[in-house]
Amino acid sequence: MVSLPNWLLLESKEMAFIIQKYTEGYGTAGVKELAIACFSYFYSLLRYRGSTQELELSKYFHSIRRYYSSSQMVFLFFRGRSGLFAVLRALGITNGDEVIVPGFTCIPVPNAVVFTGGKPVFADIEQNSVNVSLATIEPCISKNTKAIIVQHTFGAPVADIDQILALCREQGIALIEDCCHALGISYNGKLLGTYGDAAFFSTERSKMISSIYGGITLANTPHLSQRIAEIVSREFFPPDKNHIQSLLTEFIANNLAIWPSLGIRFPILGYYASRAMRWKPLNDQAALRSIKADGYDRLLSASQAAISLSQFRRLSSILNHRRILSSYYDREMKRRGYATLKGLNNKPLLRYPFIFHKRDELIQACASEGITLGRWFESCIHPAACNIEKLGYRKGQCPNAEWLSAHIVNLPTHPGISLRRARYIIDRVAKRITGYM
Repeated sequence: MVSLPNWLLLESKEMAFIIQKYTEGYGTAGVKELAIACFSYFYSLLRYRGSTQELELSKYFHSIRRYYSSSQMVFLFFRGRSGLFAVLRALGITNGDEVIVPGFTCIPVPNAVVFTGGKPVFADIEQNSVNVSLATIEPCISKNTKAIIVQHTFGAPVADIDQILALCREQGIALIEDCCHALGISYNGKLLGTYGDAAFFSTERSKMISSIYGGITLANTPHLSQRIAEIVSREFFPPDKNHIQSLLTEFIANNLAIWPSLGIRFPILGYYASRAMRWKPLNDQAALRSIKADGYDRLLSASQAAISLSQFRRLSSILNHRRILSSYYDREMKRRGYATLKGLNNKPLLRYPFIFHKRDELIQACASEGITLGRWFESCIHPAACNIEKLGYRKGQCPNAEWLSAHIVNLPTHPGISLRRARYIIDRVAKRITGYM
């Protein structure tokens, strides 16, 4: 055990809260507190062993189980994509089987299908929307279709999910919900993630709550719950030392590089700090080439559970904050006459998306004023650097998704953005947009 000064040995709850502030972008503390967070996190990685480790995982597991009480079982993974892979394996997806996926998504989704031997079939999104619909899915169904994945993009629910579910039941097709952007969000009085046969969530650092990496999977039928449990027991393992070290490397590289309260970035500082430890973050370059990377078969660590739990307990306030900002952005965009998308009203969005024809110029101009805008998704299969041809995607296959990915811009809604800051952002964005018109 590494010996650390007493002032660094924070209790688990305090440690998790400090890290949560930085992973969510609060940035209200100084460099000393950031240093305490780093060292305390390191201590926690060494400390969580045996019964203590099981306790942290158990508390997080049961919190999620109570929240999603209608689901049959909850599974926790090192990454969200691993949970999807486990579901597909449990469904028996193999060579020749087709899985319909959104044509506006991240590469881990079609990758998981490819890794089972299945074939991803891309369904376009609705025009002026970020989601698929029954009308865009139906033409993609064939005799080889075994599953359909619907993605609640940015937390906006797929509007006709009931009709899609009815179609799946009629044709014996499994329905999987991609809730990576939609943790805790309800639609028509029912939690997203509990409509289909299974659902997967991400707690990666850009999501509703952050554990650096992390994933949750829900099984909503007894048979699928049993099958996933069998797959997990045979093919998944606890993270080893290298995976735990990668968490700390990512934390330092991303957070020591940023002074969020001042909008200042020091990427070289985080880079050299992580290099000095001679540890490496997880290699996501393999995902871009549709290669299954190290860590794909790992379960959630106790440290990730501790960090996630402190935020999960505040999920209602996090969602309320995001709803307030999203609704404010939506009202202001409509009031000013700018192009908005369907299905965003009064939703606790992960990011608020809108359309602008000179997206890159707007993002660059706002960056010069200390405002960071997003471009999710910059390609119909995000990120743009991935090899979409290897996944079987043909240019022009999803024209709505291709058009949207060239014009979409998103505004931040995370808890580090106050309503006052949101007003400033929308005013500066409006000024820049006016300048381009």
